[in-house]
Amino acid sequence: MKNINVLKKFPLFSNLAEDELKSIMLLTSERDYPKGSIIIYQGDPGTTFYIILKGKVNIVLKGKRGKEIIIDTLSEGDFFGEMALFDDQTRSATVVAAENSKFLVLTRNTFLSHLKKHSEISIHLLKEMLRRLRKADEKIGDLALFNVHNRLIHFLLNLSKTSGISTKDGIIIKEVPSQQQITYSDESGH
Repeated sequence: MKNINVLKKFPLFSNLAEDELKSIMLLTSERDYPKGSIIIYQGDPGTTFYIILKGKVNIVLKGKRGKEIIIDTLSEGDFFGEMALFDDQTRSATVVAAENSKFLVLTRNTFLSHLKKHSEISIHLLKEMLRRLRKADEKIGDLALFNVHNRLIHFLLNLSKTSGISTKDGIIIKEVPSQQQITYSDESGH
């Protein structure tokens, strides 16, 4: 049997009892994707939910004119694919492996059936989805209210909070974002 300690380190499952963790692990399968692989295509039906065990993924939106922008980067402990599981709509974004990655995967039917029996998971999932909605609202506000210079400053401040390492000389961001990752600095056309 797979090790339930894997699930314990994820905020979504960290407060669950051991028997609940075991029941979830029985529902999962593991999948590996090499760097550059497309895991989910925007517009496809959503039937799976992914938990990142190792690696990073970029969440990419493709515009009507074919332009692609990275709207978020997720890493170990994050999850994706949850929206299509609940609203029965197509995938809202493409997900690409930014590095070699490993996932726990749950299918729609087994996951929803399990959520009906275990409301605690639903509450944790809802809290995370709301956190992401607030983050999206903040980005929308940045686009509407800030000029390019201020949006870039705001982006770098957020990056320093999430990925920065404090030193005596200041904060160091080890992974420099690509131009594409600094998406909202160019999107408004300023």
